[in-house]
Amino acid sequence: MNVKNKAKFVLSVFLIVSSILIVSAILFVAILFFAPSQTKADKKLDTIQSEVQELPLAMRYSTLVGEDLELNLDKVLENNGYNSYTDECLCFYEDKVYFVFSYMDDIDEKRVWNIASVNFDGTNFEIEYSNAFDGFYYNEATNKNNLEKSGYFKNGVIVLNDTQKVVEYDILSAKSTEFVFDEYNFIENEIDYEIVDYNKITFTKNNVEKTLTLEELKKSNGAISEICGIYDKKTVSTETGLEYFFDSVQFVDGKVYLLCRVLNFGGHTTVVVLEYDFETNSCKYVCSKFISDVINGHYYLVSSMIDN
Repeated sequence: MNVKNKAKFVLSVFLIVSSILIVSAILFVAILFFAPSQTKADKKLDTIQSEVQELPLAMRYSTLVGEDLELNLDKVLENNGYNSYTDECLCFYEDKVYFVFSYMDDIDEKRVWNIASVNFDGTNFEIEYSNAFDGFYYNEATNKNNLEKSGYFKNGVIVLNDTQKVVEYDILSAKSTEFVFDEYNFIENEIDYEIVDYNKITFTKNNVEKTLTLEELKKSNGAISEICGIYDKKTVSTETGLEYFFDSVQFVDGKVYLLCRVLNFGGHTTVVVLEYDFETNSCKYVCSKFISDVINGHYYLVSSMIDN
């Protein structure tokens, strides 16, 4: 083979190999972004039984979800003539759920925050409270500090806060009371916590500190260990699907819940909810929900009127 033909041969091989690599890369990207986000691992998770008797209600994006419940609150607003989105669902009482939505009053140029209620079946929508507040309402359901939240529920009362004024709305009496922000006593939870590097949480109660680690959960018995085994594998973007495991903590109905993030091969998120017991420093598996995106603002638990 002369030099000229040899050069042509090498060039041909190079072009063929390059074409194969490009096509492979395109197919790989297509699989990641256009194939169904849920994988076999996520579907396997759906078969694992809960270790608690009662499952809490939760918000997945704008939809309230439970064992036999799925209510889209944005759709409720649309059906009742409001061109707004749900800011946060705060609590439920009997067959009615209470949530916040807001909009800009173009006449007074003020942001209006509203507490609304609706039955679980989407009927009997009502505005329970409405007032102008300073700025946007921010969903901080998983923030441990109540004074930094735009809204939260405690002891039968919805609290709204824009760092200028604080409003308490009592659900049972349907009465509202306004306070100056600097003079308001925010009720904080008796357990404090700190999440370290997504794989360790330290809890503190009455000056007693306890530590919970991902490694301990991996070695435990039951559902949680099984879940860790499913996702303790490399993903497209991380060394393991458990890399961002301990995402956030919520205090709901007198209980401590851990919202844990597990990633499938494509990097899509499933929320795994664990119930934490401080006395035994242990967890029980509650439920899981595929959300694809990060947890913050996209998935959180909802309190009931038994919270105290």
